[in-house]
Amino acid sequence: MKRAYFNNYPSKISVTEVISKEARTLVKRIANRLKAGENPKTLLCFPDLPGSRTTLYKIASELGINLRNKFSIDASLAIYYENNTLRTHDSEIMQILHRMKVINLLSRDISKDKVDSDFEQVFGYSTRINPLDFQGIALEKSLENAKHDGKPIKCPIETINPACIYQRIIDNSSGLNEVADIRVPIVGTKIPHVYLKYKLQEHRYTNKVHRSTFYAPTELLSQDEILLILEFAKQSKLDFGELDVLRDKNDGRIYIVDVNNTPYGPPAGLSANDHTKSVKSLALAFKEEFLV
Repeated sequence: MKRAYFNNYPSKISVTEVISKEARTLVKRIANRLKAGENPKTLLCFPDLPGSRTTLYKIASELGINLRNKFSIDASLAIYYENNTLRTHDSEIMQILHRMKVINLLSRDISKDKVDSDFEQVFGYSTRINPLDFQGIALEKSLENAKHDGKPIKCPIETINPACIYQRIIDNSSGLNEVADIRVPIVGTKIPHVYLKYKLQEHRYTNKVHRSTFYAPTELLSQDEILLILEFAKQSKLDFGELDVLRDKNDGRIYIVDVNNTPYGPPAGLSANDHTKSVKSLALAFKEEFLV
């Protein structure tokens, strides 16, 4: 770990890059002071510092909040921000807890089997199948987050890969050789808005989104579904992040298949107007939930 004045950085990056990042941080702090006034808030992001493509970075920029991953006396709020499926800095984050509120304090496991278990507990049904006796085509994918390595397999199979989860395939096709994922932001107790993310059928298990659209939650979800999604977030200890939700054309039900507590966004393919609108919507929800 390379330690600098404002932040800590991975050991693998060069000294020149550290200097460049510190310079950009200084410029951002000056901009935040102009936007937020004499004493802009500081959000401690531990242990990882959000990059410029992350949702949290864009929210902070909209609100004039300084982001740091190095403890500072001017920080009044923290977020457990570790870009891993299973989190590893429990003892350090508990020390921070004694000094300030920590968002996502207990969001420590976003593996696919944990997501499925929490989903079944709240919704009462599941995507998981037993590939040893299931008859037909199923989905095999890594338990780790953000692998995008799902692949259809013919079941039954002879041997289970313990690093994978096996699920029935959800028909979320939307015509025009596309599938549509519902991306649901969670900000405290709010779902400020939702997106539809469209992928070509051949890219359905990848992260290749070619267009996205912005909606109020009630345009895509029923009130009962919204309440269940918020209950799921509570069950999985998610204070801030995003969920991937699929609606099955065959049974009409929704399925939560992924949790991300360090999301990138808003998603690719949004219009410029919807991108701006979504960042403002997220920032307002963040302010109301965590800064008031």
